[in-house]
Amino acid sequence: MREAVSPSIIGHRGAAGLVAENTVPSFKAALRHAVDGVELDVYWVHGELWVIHDARVDRTTNGKGRLVDLTRSQLRALDAGGAPIPTLSQVLAVVPQDLLVNIELKGPGTAEPVCRIAEDLDDRSLLISSFDHEALATYRGCGGTAPIGVLSERWRTGLLDTAAQLQAASINLNWRAVTAARARQVHQAGLALMAYTVNRLPTGRRLARLGVDAVFTDRPDRITRDALAL
Repeated sequence: MREAVSPSIIGHRGAAGLVAENTVPSFKAALRHAVDGVELDVYWVHGELWVIHDARVDRTTNGKGRLVDLTRSQLRALDAGGAPIPTLSQVLAVVPQDLLVNIELKGPGTAEPVCRIAEDLDDRSLLISSFDHEALATYRGCGGTAPIGVLSERWRTGLLDTAAQLQAASINLNWRAVTAARARQVHQAGLALMAYTVNRLPTGRRLARLGVDAVFTDRPDRITRDALAL
């Protein structure tokens, strides 16, 4: 293993282990803990990019049903844990421009509006990611130039080929699938390796020794650059 480094710290859905996920207060909490960036999920519904992880509102709000079956007014009225479901523009308004914003594409039809909006955000550091690699291809195909992160739950044959086809900047991999050999392969391919979701210090320190470039965490109060370098 290589000597421990300090990976970048990305607040997962803001600071999901501290404040209700994907809400403006959650992103503000992540910023208070000096993260290097934040990750969020977006769905394109009713002409808006809503920052929410699930296709249904049941788990994260006081409502029930699918996003697409609720009106814009109904979505705005929901309580997502002490705050409303924000739009992407509302989140971007509170995140400093020098921090990375990782936008994860969720649901059908999300790639093209993200592509259009990203064109107006060329002064920001963005990463566009998804488990749906076809959505990433759509994003790239509609002229999206922001860096791409290929999300994967498991290491699989062809993952690096997929990243090459998408001209991706990173592999965003479940931390359980990260090994020294895979980290070397990713880096030899000229890609960054980002590990999710890391909430225990021993895990984070092991990943730092393996050479990951960034970790996503729900607990930016606990998983910090200084803590991972020890």
